[in-house]
Amino acid sequence: MDNNIFIKSLSLNQLREELSKKKIFENQEYIPITAHRAISHVNNPRAESDDILLYVAYEKNQICGYVGMLPDYLFAENGKEKIAWLTAWWVSPRFVGKGIGYSLLNKAIETYRNRIFAISASADSLRIFRKCGEFNLFTHEKSNDYIFSYPNVPPKNIISIAKNGVFKIVNAFARKKLQKWVRKNIYNDFIVDEVTKYTCDLSSFIEANSKNTLFNRSSPEFEWITKYPWVLSGKISTENERFYFSSHAESFLYREFIVKSNNEIVCFIMLRFRDNFVSIPYLFFKNEHIHDIAKIIAEIVFKYKIKSLTIKNQHLAKAFEELKLPFIKNIEFNNEIIVPKQYDYLSFEDFNLQDGMGDNVFT
Repeated sequence: MDNNIFIKSLSLNQLREELSKKKIFENQEYIPITAHRAISHVNNPRAESDDILLYVAYEKNQICGYVGMLPDYLFAENGKEKIAWLTAWWVSPRFVGKGIGYSLLNKAIETYRNRIFAISASADSLRIFRKCGEFNLFTHEKSNDYIFSYPNVPPKNIISIAKNGVFKIVNAFARKKLQKWVRKNIYNDFIVDEVTKYTCDLSSFIEANSKNTLFNRSSPEFEWITKYPWVLSGKISTENERFYFSSHAESFLYREFIVKSNNEIVCFIMLRFRDNFVSIPYLFFKNEHIHDIAKIIAEIVFKYKIKSLTIKNQHLAKAFEELKLPFIKNIEFNNEIIVPKQYDYLSFEDFNLQDGMGDNVFT
């Protein structure tokens, strides 16, 4: 790495101090984190005041690269271990090939004693992970992206205008088909409520069903996730134009639901809405109700006019298909996790790995 480049660490406390300033990372062309994302990090219930959250590379007092870490716990065997997820990893195009990215990764690895995980890594990131030699690429069970309506495309020319016309017809037909299916498959024995607060019953249900998930979640973590999102709804501000990763969407929110049968909670669903594209970061349920849960989610799809729904849980995906749920298209893709080699003793196939692992729930 170039001798003119130095790397600075920021702990949780130091990031909190940065937030106290009038403008975060003032006088920088690029910033390593947005203010709202930094607020989320300093409120992480699994982070401690001296945990390192950022490594930032500087050249002539200007930021030229950074790597972000999200502290978490891995629950294995008889206890829990502090680990971290890589959340943002960037090097200025002017400095690519000079070893900055590799040096930043090494800093993160050293700090968390090789306990660094990553998910949805880019091709460039995968190349560096492989070069490092400390990690394995684990491919978990596939995910399904169910398309319920096609999005509009910008009407730039006659072809795009024609496409929108075809999509409009297909979408109208698909929605009527889904409406007919929902009416025919309406459930009567379940009560579905949107979560407004975490009751003792709900917290107990989540705790009981979080076992065997490796990265156990409880109600404080879910409250933190929904209270401090990394993506905000609305227009991109000047600050966020300096941040390389996603920070804004036209619409971004979480909705959580509980399903009750005979006054007992049988399912907890967290949905992440991003411009009518929805995923299920967390889903806990009793197996005997899986087909009913599929019907309930189908009604939510119809109610909120969801364009596509991503499902990682293959039991739920199978239930969708067994119920002949109408959708336009089903796209399958793999879930790849970067796992430190020191955890080779774990059989990841034996654990219920939710789609909200790491920073996936935030983005």
